[in-house]
Amino acid sequence: PVQPRSEERPGEALYTPGLTTKSAITEDHATKTSGIITGTLFIYGHAVFVLFDTGATHSVISSVFASSVTTTPTLLDHVLCISTPMKDSVRITHVYRDLSLQFDDKIRVINALPLDMYEFDIILGMDWLTKHHATIDCRSYRVIFRDIHAPEFIYHGELPGIPPVHEVKFSIELIPEAEPISKAPYRMALIEL
Repeated sequence: PVQPRSEERPGEALYTPGLTTKSAITEDHATKTSGIITGTLFIYGHAVFVLFDTGATHSVISSVFASSVTTTPTLLDHVLCISTPMKDSVRITHVYRDLSLQFDDKIRVINALPLDMYEFDIILGMDWLTKHHATIDCRSYRVIFRDIHAPEFIYHGELPGIPPVHEVKFSIELIPEAEPISKAPYRMALIEL
């Protein structure tokens, strides 16, 4: 565990930044580790690859993906220092508030801190999991949402080894009543040469 440290900001008195730990799990490690739940959800129509991480205290969003979201980040009240398992410390000054995270027909709101990461678009940490009364069933690869104000629903994460389902955006336009095109064979007989 890393202890919070006081730092001096220019023009201000000493302050103690919020300190948290952040997982640095990769997609490859997540698919090979039992009990890790990943999945594809949607934010404003964009598919996002998500990790449900009980080891992360805060939820984070990839800086690359965050740049494609139309919502503008808001300034935090204080600088938040995030410690990674690689002993790095990253300062976070902004948060993306009230992003609509879509589970099929259910919507859950997320506040996410921007972080440079490439394996996942979003990591849902304990702040979000607790707020939404989520229980992770690692054996069945599912997340159960129990809230006294809403009906219970279950999200089935993607099983390891099975590629995520992505929308196919390729189609072939056909012309009505068109005939197949006749082409000569690639090879010609020796007699024809």
